[in-house]
Amino acid sequence: MEVENERRRRELYDILGIRDDDSLFDENSLSDEPSNGVNGTPSPADQEVTMQESQSGSDGQRLNIHEDEIAYNVEEGPKSGMHFPTMENLVNFYKEHARLRNILWVHPRGRAAYEEFHDVIYFNTTYIVNRYRMPFATFVGVNHHGQSILLGCALLSHEDVETFKWVFSTWLSAMGDTHPHAILTDQCESIRAAIREVMPETRHRFCLWHILSKLSKKFKGVEDFTKATNEFKALIFDTLTIEMFKRNWNEFLTKYGLENNEWLMNLYFERKSWVPIYLNHVFWVGMMSTQRNEGMHAYLMVMLTQEAH
Repeated sequence: MEVENERRRRELYDILGIRDDDSLFDENSLSDEPSNGVNGTPSPADQEVTMQESQSGSDGQRLNIHEDEIAYNVEEGPKSGMHFPTMENLVNFYKEHARLRNILWVHPRGRAAYEEFHDVIYFNTTYIVNRYRMPFATFVGVNHHGQSILLGCALLSHEDVETFKWVFSTWLSAMGDTHPHAILTDQCESIRAAIREVMPETRHRFCLWHILSKLSKKFKGVEDFTKATNEFKALIFDTLTIEMFKRNWNEFLTKYGLENNEWLMNLYFERKSWVPIYLNHVFWVGMMSTQRNEGMHAYLMVMLTQEAH
């Protein structure tokens, strides 16, 4: 039995890429059979477990755990000292957690360029056609010739706050922990929350192009749609002062009966993150959208299509 347990353990280690010195579980827990003492009699520890089980009559899994061991939990992920009652529990656990989730890649040339051109960074995610359907993200900067420079890219498993916190903090670590002065992204609450925590001193701006691209949907049903759209754009681009913007905004809502439009209410609440008059004092290399990232995505698309797999 011991030889068979050892063989099974070695096979599992090879599959999961685990070394003997970094095991997250007790070797003795790989077997469903109790360990024996002298002359094949149950060891004192097993006798104690048997007694506890007979007394409780339930939840044998937790009663088999020693004081210095941690009960495994599939949702929490790996922890040092975790106890797995059976081989099946262990295999199912690592099927869930022992896999690659996120990848960040930075080229040495990008790191060198970032030392000189870290004023403004453009970060954008897009879905590409590959068999994993993973979001593809790029960090793009601008050099002294006005040319786009790739400062890093990533494949992400999710688009939640924790994932973006990981990608931003990992990217900053690769870049010598030098924070950009400003960053431009899509209007995404998860990205915004991650930037606030990881790069609190960096000025964050929403992509204006993505906001305006929603007008046809958000203004659906508005009388004289074309005129309303043109006036809304003029309200954004032709405003000379903050007071003028506030006044024109209220007049626009009243004129087209949009006072209760939830989308516009949210936009106004976040106006300091996208309206030019609130952002003109910050250096943006003349950009108000993440279209530089879109061009970079088109260039990289050929290497990340389904055929590449």
